Amino acid sequence: MSSKDLIIKEISNSPLVKKEYKVMLNNIHNTLPAIKQSSSNFYKSHSQFMGVMLDVTAITPIRSIKHTLAEIDKTRMALEDAHLKVKKKDIELREKEHKLKTDLELTSFQKELLETEILEIQVGLNNSQNSISGAIRKMNFFTNQYKSILKKLGKEDITEEEYEKEEASYHVMTCMKQALSAARSKNGTIDEGNLIYL
Repeated sequence: MSSKDLIIKEISNSPLVKKEYKVMLNNIHNTLPAIKQSSSNFYKSHSQFMGVMLDVTAITPIRSIKHTLAEIDKTRMALEDAHLKVKKKDIELREKEHKLKTDLELTSFQKELLETEILEIQVGLNNSQNSISGAIRKMNFFTNQYKSILKKLGKEDITEEEYEKEEASYHVMTCMKQALSAARSKNGTIDEGNLIYL
C-alpha cells in the first residue's frame, strides 16, 4: 500500500469525517490504483509535442540543438536536486523509524507525532518520485531529440565554430519570419521592433 493509499485510509478512519464522506473516500480508495497508473503519464511539465513544437522551435538545426541541450541541462539540474532531497528525506525517515522502535521513553503523544511525521515523509517521497519519473522521461525524450538532429545533420557533435557560423543565418531567418508575421497583421507594414532588428 502506497503513502497515497495510507493518507486516504487515515482520513476515512478519522472520527471527524461524516458518514457520507466515508462512502466517497471508500470510492476514491478503491479507484486509486487506476488513478495512479493514469496519472503517471502526466508527471512532467510538458508533453513531447509541446517540447518540440513550443519549447524548441528554432529555425536552424544548430539553434534547435542549442535549445534542446538547454532543456536537457535544466532537467538534469532539477533531477539532481530532487535526487539529493530524496536521499536526505530517506535518511530522515529511517532515523525517525529507528527512534520510534528503540526510544522507550517516548510518551504516547510523542509516538503519535513521530508516526505522523513518518507518514508525512513517506507522502513527500512518493510525490518526489512521481516528479523524478516525469523528469527522467522528459530528459530521455530531449536526449533522443538531440541525437536525431545530429543524425539528420550527419554529425556526432557540433563545434562552437559551427554554432557561431550559423548564428548569422539564424538571425536573418528569424528576422524575416517575424517581419513577415508583422506585415501580415499590419497591412504589409513591418513594426518598429522588426525594423530595428533588420
